Amino acid sequence: MTASESQLSDWWRLIRQVPADRLSDSRGPLIGLNDVVDHYGFAPLSRISIDSTSLPAELPAEPLFKNLTSDFLPVLRYKLSDGAEVDVAVSWAERVMRYCEIWRHDLEKRMQTKTSSPADAVLFTLQIAAFMLDTYETTNDHRYLNLALKIRDMDWVATTRSISNGLRDADQDQFVAALFGVRIHLMCDRAVARLEGPTQ
Repeated sequence: MTASESQLSDWWRLIRQVPADRLSDSRGPLIGLNDVVDHYGFAPLSRISIDSTSLPAELPAEPLFKNLTSDFLPVLRYKLSDGAEVDVAVSWAERVMRYCEIWRHDLEKRMQTKTSSPADAVLFTLQIAAFMLDTYETTNDHRYLNLALKIRDMDWVATTRSISNGLRDADQDQFVAALFGVRIHLMCDRAVARLEGPTQ
């Protein structure tokens, strides 16, 4: 479900009212978004410092979906953002994208089987969508954007209501899921606007 620009503005206003330490989650839901929010004319966030020491230092040798965990997704996204081992991150993105496309109509059940709860399945899937969008921004390969758009439209993953509620939730995982939801809406809409070009 696509959010209106006024909805995006309301979400961003809520986010800017949150203390920085709560936004500085190691999963990086808001990392590298200032260029994106500039597209909308929103005020940027202050610098968010991420403590990534809790993340795994190394990825599994084989870039297979069965080896992917929520701990590895921020590592892959950081590789894209800092330009280190981009080829490694893209090889993982390719495998994850293919898996999600093949099993798209059964994705909810597969994500719930892979994680420990429905809420974890939602957060994991949102992190995957963020990874796809970051890979799209790096490679300009529209397959990654296409998958992120499909995930955004899956009601079991997130709705505008669940994002709005999550931004007010005291539970950090629910809050971070909502932040990822906002990120995905912002990045998808900007990407689509760029593809459509200037309006006449």
